Amino acid sequence: GYIPFNALVPDRLGAVRVTRGSGAGAFGAGAVAGTIELVSADRTMLPAIEASAFYGSNDATQLSGGINRDLGNGYVSLSGRWDRGDGFWTSPRDQRSAASVPAAYDGWSISTRAVTPLSDDVDIQARALVFDDDRTLRFAGADNHIEGQDASVRVISRGPWQVDALAYVQARNFSNIVISSSRFTPVLDQYATPATGLGGKVEVRPPVGGAHVLRMGADVRRTSGRMQENAISAISGNVTARRRASGRQTVAGFFVE
Repeated sequence: GYIPFNALVPDRLGAVRVTRGSGAGAFGAGAVAGTIELVSADRTMLPAIEASAFYGSNDATQLSGGINRDLGNGYVSLSGRWDRGDGFWTSPRDQRSAASVPAAYDGWSISTRAVTPLSDDVDIQARALVFDDDRTLRFAGADNHIEGQDASVRVISRGPWQVDALAYVQARNFSNIVISSSRFTPVLDQYATPATGLGGKVEVRPPVGGAHVLRMGADVRRTSGRMQENAISAISGNVTARRRASGRQTVAGFFVE
């Protein structure tokens, strides 16, 4: 549950670009091994109505669907996806115990996106996403849960001076129960870790000739969150410690590539 994969729906992507090596450009300072850029599908790639259903081993089920409608000179999309399954074994056969269970999962996501042209070269885009994910890891009762809500607004200019301006907000909450690998009882209940992220980016690409690309801009991110957990005795089952922690972080950067 560390990465909310159910928030990334392949049906809504138009392209994936992988750049290997330490990053440069926007958000590049944190990209040590490379960057993965996910590009949303545009209206020409999206049918008016789409739906799919899959069933596989371990009672895996996947349902997804979407509605895409033209609205004036722009369009609006609404899509949803639900995945569940009994999961696969994460422990080798010779290391399993009576408490060992497959990694069952159950998650869903709903998203909407609207694009409206302001002129022949300028678009404004708005997007919202809600997702929820539950998983069990290794032992019965070792459950974790993540939920999130995202919203963003983006303005793109495709004229001679290309501009990409983005503002976003992200809300998250995560919970996790740790099971002792020797007594198979709960030893930690991390019951809430709410966090909020705010940020934005402005990037400008001046016209420098067809054989060259010049990117320059700035970005800022501010995150805040807190952790709430109880330590539990594996022998008595009593709470032995109640922990609280919180923090804030602000990162700002400028880039030229």
